[in-house]
Amino acid sequence: MANGGIIGPVTTVKPAKCLGARNTIKLSSGTHVFQCSTHKQNRPAQVLIVAGGGSGGACAGRNGGGGAGGLRNLALTIPQALVSTGAPIVIGGGASGNACGTNSTAFCAVATGGGTQVGGTARAGGSGAGGCHNCQCGAAGNEGSFSPVEGYAGGDGVFDQCYSYAGGGGGGSAAVGADGTKTSNTAGTACAGNGGNGTDVSPSFPGTIPNSGVYAGGGGGGAFSPGAPYGTVGAGGPGGGGAGSLGPAAGVVGVANTGGGSGGGSPTGGSGIVIIREQAVELKSRVSGVFSTSDVYDLRKSGNWTGF
Repeated sequence: MANGGIIGPVTTVKPAKCLGARNTIKLSSGTHVFQCSTHKQNRPAQVLIVAGGGSGGACAGRNGGGGAGGLRNLALTIPQALVSTGAPIVIGGGASGNACGTNSTAFCAVATGGGTQVGGTARAGGSGAGGCHNCQCGAAGNEGSFSPVEGYAGGDGVFDQCYSYAGGGGGGSAAVGADGTKTSNTAGTACAGNGGNGTDVSPSFPGTIPNSGVYAGGGGGGAFSPGAPYGTVGAGGPGGGGAGSLGPAAGVVGVANTGGGSGGGSPTGGSGIVIIREQAVELKSRVSGVFSTSDVYDLRKSGNWTGF
């Protein structure tokens, strides 16, 4: 009865407090822990999820660019259960060889890995791979069927037998990849498609974030002719896309932790990234346990009893 006539756990009062906004950047898989996570209260957050970028294949000079990883920029309310326990974050790896990029996940939301070139055929993904030189069409983006879309289609490839071969650009998160072009019966005129543009998310995440806040650019297509000059490669899309291959040279890999697609003729896409902005919030006071009757009396007498 030492607690004033009430038997129960000791009362714990967590006072109200205001939290400022904070960015957390996840470059590898793990768990996100919120500020003051023991306050059982839902939290507003802006969450960027970028999947791993796709591959432009290993056929130098002829392939389309890899599609960018899907990009989703979401305003979420995180339930208190996840705030209290911590939220698992999965960062998707960039494509390797003929595989597509892998998905990234956070707070039960997912972004789809970028599309890849497989045996000269473009595959769909978060953004689609560009078409190969032999008139293959670019593949579709937004494989997750999200609204707004997570990415766009790759451009078409083109060729003029024995003269010029140009791959299409891989799709980016903000734009389609460009088509390859050529001039008939003229060697060295292959002009591969540029990768689609990535998305600038910096307005959603004030402060310093990697790659100047631009993510998920498509890979540029490769260009080839039987001899030099080989033509013009496709540039990688802003947001980590790699440039395509020129002649027998290899393409450029996608930039790590951007979700960029690799250039045509490069088998390695860029890994994904997750950025979490915990928005400024006022945490309400919280009480656990049982007040003693003497504590209630003292608080009421002093005018500080709020019912908690």
